Amino acid sequence: MSEGYTPTTEQVRSGYASDPVGEYHDPINAAANERAAARGFDRWLAEVERAAAEKAWGDLARIAYPLYEAAEAAYVGHKEPSTLLAPLGKLAAQTNPYQREEEK
Repeated sequence: MSEGYTPTTEQVRSGYASDPVGEYHDPINAAANERAAARGFDRWLAEVERAAAEKAWGDLARIAYPLYEAAEAAYVGHKEPSTLLAPLGKLAAQTNPYQREEEK
């Protein structure tokens, strides 16, 4: 395998789920063990993706909020808000949808 090769998620999932260790311990229930391991992998992957999305949202909010404040300060005295300013305001006001409830 070359250093530049990255296996697909499905390849990693399949390798994780079909780990032969479970078969040596319980060959009769190998298929059930494989399905359970695959579900465990899916839960792990969902958590990794959620954590990455939470971090990305937080990073974006840290950038967007100061931009919103700067743009708002620049538009003081204008009757109509900029069409570019409105989305930043909405983003800055939203709660991170990827953050776990106990962390909010």
